[in-house]
Amino acid sequence: MSLRRKFLGNAIPTVVSMWMFSLYTIIDGIFVSAGVGPMALASVNLAMPFVNLILGASLLFSTGAAAYISIRMGKGDLAGARQAYMTVMASLAVIAITITGLTMVFLDPLVRFLGAPESLAADTGTYLMTVVYFAVFQMLGYFFEVMSVADGFPKMATASVAIAGIVNIVLDYLFVIRFGWGVEGAAVATGIAQVVSLVFLVLHVCLEKKRSLVFSRFRFEPRILLRSIPLGIADSITEFSVGIVVFLFNHRILQMLGEDGLVSYTVIAYINTLVVMTMFGLSQGMLPLVGYHHGSREWDKVKRLLGLGVKGALGCSVAWFVICEACAGVIVSLFIDAAAEPRLFAETVSAFRLYSLSFLFMGLNVILSTWFSAVERPRPGIAVSLGRALVMAGVMLYVASALLGPIGIWLSAALSEFVCLVAAGLFYFRFLQSRDAVSAPARLS
Repeated sequence: MSLRRKFLGNAIPTVVSMWMFSLYTIIDGIFVSAGVGPMALASVNLAMPFVNLILGASLLFSTGAAAYISIRMGKGDLAGARQAYMTVMASLAVIAITITGLTMVFLDPLVRFLGAPESLAADTGTYLMTVVYFAVFQMLGYFFEVMSVADGFPKMATASVAIAGIVNIVLDYLFVIRFGWGVEGAAVATGIAQVVSLVFLVLHVCLEKKRSLVFSRFRFEPRILLRSIPLGIADSITEFSVGIVVFLFNHRILQMLGEDGLVSYTVIAYINTLVVMTMFGLSQGMLPLVGYHHGSREWDKVKRLLGLGVKGALGCSVAWFVICEACAGVIVSLFIDAAAEPRLFAETVSAFRLYSLSFLFMGLNVILSTWFSAVERPRPGIAVSLGRALVMAGVMLYVASALLGPIGIWLSAALSEFVCLVAAGLFYFRFLQSRDAVSAPARLS
C-alpha cells in the first residue's frame, strides 16, 4: 500500500471520528437552545473549560501512548508495546476516578471559579456534575479510539463514534425535548453515548483475533509514562489551552459584552471545536505512521508524511473558512432563532465571520506540533501548541480587545494563530538545518 493510501486510510476515519465526537457537544447545544433557550447555551459554555480539562488529560496519555507504542512496534518490540498499552490504560482509569471524586467534593467552588453569574450558576453546576459522572467512560473511550488507529483498525474507531453519535441524537431528543430535563438531559445523553462507544471498542479488543494490542497481564512501569507522556504533551496542551482560553474569553466577554456576547461566543466555540477536531483528526491519522517510520529510521517517509499532512491541513483550512464565511447565517440559525432574537442573531453572525479567519492558519500549526512530537522533538511541538492555544491567544485577546474593542475579541484568534505559524515555520527550518536532521535517530532505548 502506498504511503498516501496509508495516510488517507488512517486520516479519513480519524477525522470522521473526531467530527462525530465534536457533534456530541454541538447536538447538545442545538437541543439545549431549542428546548431551554439561547441563554442556557451560556451555562454550558461556562462549564466547557472543565470538560476540556477532562479531554486534555485523556489526550495527554492517549496520544503520547500512541506515539510511544507505534515507535516500539516499528522496532519490532510487540511485548513492550503491549506493556505500555496496559500501563497507560490503568493510569487513565485511576485519573478519571480521581477527577470525579474531587469534582463532587468541590463543585460549588468550581462553579464560582468558572465565573458563572448567579443567573447561570445552577445550570452550570448541574451540567458539570452530570458530565463528570461519565468521566471514566469518556477518557477510556478516547484511549481505545486512538489505540484502534495505532493498531491498524481506524474504521473501528469511526464506527464506535458513529454508533454513539446516533445514540446521542436520539437521547438528546428524548431527554431535552420530550422529557424536559434541560441541560442535565443533554449531559446524560452524551454520557450514555460515551458508554456505548467504550463498550463497542472493548468488545472489539476482546473479539478481534488480528489485533496486536490486547488485554494482557502487565507490570505497572512508571518509566513508560515518563517516556510516553512527553510525546502527548503537544496535543494535550492544545486541548488544555482551549479550556483556559474559553475561560479567558468568557470573562472578557462578560466584562465587555455581557451575557448576550457569551451566547455568541458559545455558538462560535461549537463550530471552532469541529474545525479543531478536523485538524486533530489529520494529525492523529499521521502520528502513528510517522512514529512507525521514525522508529524504523525511514526518514524519507517521515518527511513525505509531513507533506501529506500539510496538504490535508491546507485544504481543510480553506474549505472550513469558505463554508463559515458563506454559510454563517445558516450555521448560527441552528442555535439562535433570527425571528425571535434578531439583534443577537446579527451580532453572532458578524462575530463568527471575523473569528473564522483563524481557521486559515490553525491546521498547519496543529500538524507541525504533532509531527515534532512524533519524531521525538517534543520541545518545538510544545512551543507551537502552547503558543497558539494559550500564550498568544491570551495575549492577543487582551491586547486586541483593548485596542479595537469588541471587534478585537473576535479577531484575536486569527492574530495568535498567524504569529504561531510563523514561529512553527522557523522551528521546522531550524530542525532541517540541524546536524541530525537527515538521520533523525530515535532516542528510545
